[in-house]
Amino acid sequence: MLPVALAEVVVAIVGFREILLNPEIVDIPVFTSLLTSRGVATDILIGGLLIMPSVLAMSAAAWIFAGVRHEAFPLWFALGMVALFLFQDGAGVGLAEAWGPSGAVVDTALWTAACVVFLMFPNGRFVPRWSGWICLAFVLPVMFDITLTRDLRGVLAEPETTIGGDRLLGVVAIISLFFVVIAQLIRYRWYSTPTERLQTKWVLVGGLLASIPAGAGIAVNLIFPGHQSVGWLVAVAAFSSFIIPVSCAVAVTKYRLYDLG
Repeated sequence: MLPVALAEVVVAIVGFREILLNPEIVDIPVFTSLLTSRGVATDILIGGLLIMPSVLAMSAAAWIFAGVRHEAFPLWFALGMVALFLFQDGAGVGLAEAWGPSGAVVDTALWTAACVVFLMFPNGRFVPRWSGWICLAFVLPVMFDITLTRDLRGVLAEPETTIGGDRLLGVVAIISLFFVVIAQLIRYRWYSTPTERLQTKWVLVGGLLASIPAGAGIAVNLIFPGHQSVGWLVAVAAFSSFIIPVSCAVAVTKYRLYDLG
């Protein structure tokens, strides 16, 4: 797993360097215009709302790596959390810009790994069993079209072009993302043990607080492209992304997730 961790570090360095050089590749106009009109500099946006959440996620992952010795899935969860933030924060886009098609493949791998790992959280099994089919809904579309991962971000920037007739696979992937949330809620309510509920509730709460405003922003932007409320929803989602690594730290320290803390 160490090679995977080192590879994620390389993705972060190369990807974020490219974003710093070319910030327009991750631009969401309704979001950036909202904050820049209020005097927020572009470099602060990139550093504070893109790079910093990934740094926090990598710090939380390093904590898990340092404390876990004999279990595999906690380490995969740590790597999946980092993959999620590298994808979300645009490191994969920067890598695709720097390395071309090979970078796009890595971006696709980040998306797929993050979704699969979080769907199997916390014990490395698909519960309920039908949640395994959701993985196929994630994996199969991007196998046919590796540019889909970039298009998924574009749903906030240019929804009318991203969710078009020839982008049905992208719609499937986005809908599947919401089913991941539903599957985890069902798992928490009906399948988890009392101990697992205590250990995982903060991670789930963090994920919900981060995903709900993003999902609302997508929905509003599809119905009312460019509406000002989309910028606010994306801003809330961006700030909420800090909650996930923090909630992991709470789960570890207070409820001994993976026997850490």
